[in-house]
Order: sequence, then C-alpha cells, then structure tokens
Amino acid sequence: MTLLLDLVFYKHMQKQVVVTGLGFVTPVGSSVESFLTAVTKGSSGIRLIKSFDTSKLRTKYAGIVEDFPIKDLLTDKELSRLDRTAQFSILAAKLALDDADLLKNSSMSGSRVEEPDSIGICMGTGAGSVGALEKSYKSFFENGQSDVFAIPSSMHHSPTGNVSIKYGLHGFNLTISTACSSGAAAIGVAFNEIRYGNIKRMVAGGVEASITKCHLENWTAMRVLSPEKEEPARAMKPFSKNRSGFLLGEGAALVVLEELESALARGCKIYGEIVGFGSTSDGTHIVNPSFEGQALAIERALKSAKIAPEQIGYINAHGTATSLNDKVETQAIKKIFGKCQIPISSIKPITGHMLAASGAAEFATAILAAKEGLIPPTINYEQLDPDCDLDYVTEGARKAEIEYTMSTSFGFGGSNAVLVSKRWN
Repeated sequence: MTLLLDLVFYKHMQKQVVVTGLGFVTPVGSSVESFLTAVTKGSSGIRLIKSFDTSKLRTKYAGIVEDFPIKDLLTDKELSRLDRTAQFSILAAKLALDDADLLKNSSMSGSRVEEPDSIGICMGTGAGSVGALEKSYKSFFENGQSDVFAIPSSMHHSPTGNVSIKYGLHGFNLTISTACSSGAAAIGVAFNEIRYGNIKRMVAGGVEASITKCHLENWTAMRVLSPEKEEPARAMKPFSKNRSGFLLGEGAALVVLEELESALARGCKIYGEIVGFGSTSDGTHIVNPSFEGQALAIERALKSAKIAPEQIGYINAHGTATSLNDKVETQAIKKIFGKCQIPISSIKPITGHMLAASGAAEFATAILAAKEGLIPPTINYEQLDPDCDLDYVTEGARKAEIEYTMSTSFGFGGSNAVLVSKRWN
C-alpha cells in the first residue's frame, strides 16, 4: 500500500517542462530567424565542399556551415585546441542560453550562467570529434608525432565538457551516442531529468562535424549517400519513388528546457512544451531499421505524453531519403496512426543529414511549426511511391493550427527516439 501511494505521489509531482531557448549552428544559418526562414521556404544549404580537396572523392557536396562567429567567443589558443564539434557546441549553447535569458551578460565573451547549480547539459553526437581524431592519427602515422591535446579534443565528451566549462554549468553533464538518434535521445533524457524534479533547467541537443575526407568516403562506401551531381540541392528526395539517398550535413542544435514554474517566475518567453519521450531498441540489425521498433517508440512517446494518436497534428519525420528507411518509417507511422492523415515532412534536404544534430534541429522545427502555425515542406518530392503513401506536405509550407507535434529519430544500431511537444498557449 505504501509503495502504491508513493507511486501515485511521484506521478502527481511530475513537472511540466517548457522550451525557453533555441540555439542553432546549421548550413542554413545560426539564428532562429534564419533557420526558420530556410525550413519554411525550402531553401537548401547543400553546397560544394571547399574546406578540403574533393577532386579524388566520390561525394563532393554536403550541408556545410561556412561562416559562424566563433572567433568572438574563443581565443586563438582555444581555437587551435578545440575540434569543430566543440566550437559548434559552444556557439549554439551561447545562443540558446542567451535566448533563454540565462546569461549574466550578453557579450560574446566572458558570459556565465545565473544559478549554475540549477543548469545541466546533455548532448548527443554520433561520430564525436572525428576531425581531431583523424588529425592526431595522421600526425602520428606519418610523422611519429603525438599531441598532448589529442585526447581531450577528440573525445566524444569534448562538446559537453567545454560548454559546461565555458558557461559555468554545474548541474547534470552527460554525452549520449546512439548514432542519428543521439540528439533526440539527449533531449528526452534532459526532459525526464527535469520532469522528475532532479534539476531545474537543461541545455540539450546534438552536434556533428564529421565531414572529413575519410568519414565522407566511408559513408559513400555504405551506398547511402546520393550519387546525384547535377543539382546537389535537389539530390535528397525523401519519400519520393526516385529517392537515391542523403547527403551529409554538419552543425549543432540546442534547446533550453526548463520547469514551467521557473520559466513563469522569470517571465521569459516560452516556445512550447515538451510532453513525451519514447525510446526503443530494434534488436534486429546494425543498419537496417525495423518498423516494429520504430512503432513501439512512437507508441511509448504517445503514452508518455498521455495523448491519443489522433491528437498529433504534425510529424517531423526522420526522412533520410534512403529507399529502405522511408519505407520502414512509413510502415511504423501507419501501424500507430492507421488511417489518420497527419501532415508529415522531412527537413533533411534543407540541412543535409546532420546525424546527431538532426534530431535536435527537427524537434526544434516541430516546436516552431506549432508556434508559427506553419508546417515546413518536404522539398524535392517528385514521384509517388506506393510504399510511401502518406501526406508528406510536398506543395510548400502549409498553414495549420497544431496543438501536438511529434519528431522521430532513428539511428544505426536500432536506437529509436521519439519526442512529443505541445503548442504553448
């Protein structure tokens, strides 16, 4: 009887969790406004890679972050020691914390958070600091030289560690690596930490900066990258019968999650509310997805949110434009939602597949879609596929009044993460 009372009390004490800050570093901009404009207008950030010689590579295009104001945040010494993943993360965290009005000053250097013990960080990355790792290996195997900074700069935990140091975050600190679902899983873990009263606020999301010669060729060898070269911005065609794979992207997307009482007491803006998280493991294959595993994650997210399937007004899909993934994801959605014609879109042709960062950017997109009443389009759709027969919003951005949204992220290893959010009234 005592255990039952404890469980009822614990459930009753669950906190409401809202989104109070957004921070983007993406191929289509490093501000909320530029990102939102690009995804609603369908403006792709896929372009020719110029940071290294691609003449001998089979894939020469990706979603590239070209100019981002990191030099205002870091010294030359810090820049030389920090991998691109850490740099993206530091800037995205600054933008998100500033957006949430949690920094003591608004200058681009020297900012520290208010109430440092109350703020934690949870970030996802799939490949980790692969640029730093490749650099150290090259130096050792070609010249026999080792680097004292190689380990701290190349570890997967470098982004979260450096963000917490930069802004003085003394709360929860965790890095998650579940391939393409890492960023969404990190947001889900952060949500639960606040929901169950363990911490007041969390910076959460994903980062990826894995567009290097070796990494790019390895992805090409898997035959999941689109071979189309005539119009790179049109290479990715999610859910279209003539889809041929994705192109990589890089960047970071972070959100500030906060218990509702704290947000209301501070009088800050609220983008939306996160209400559900579901995670599963396929347990079937290291790269081939399972619609049963994906469907179970969707079902658990809905149960966590305490809503029925028909209450979802928009799904931001994983939508990688590979033949198998789009088909399997469609099957999973149909298994849970049946005949409900819910608007679905994928923004990956706009950003490129940013791996861990995609799940976080897509969760933020779903939040913004409900807030703005505007569903972003699935660009480049050309041909109806009988295996993909849902409402993929292919005509351009669509006006809609949405209360609940869902974003889906599915990673290699069969790791699935699904988030549910609610419009803030």
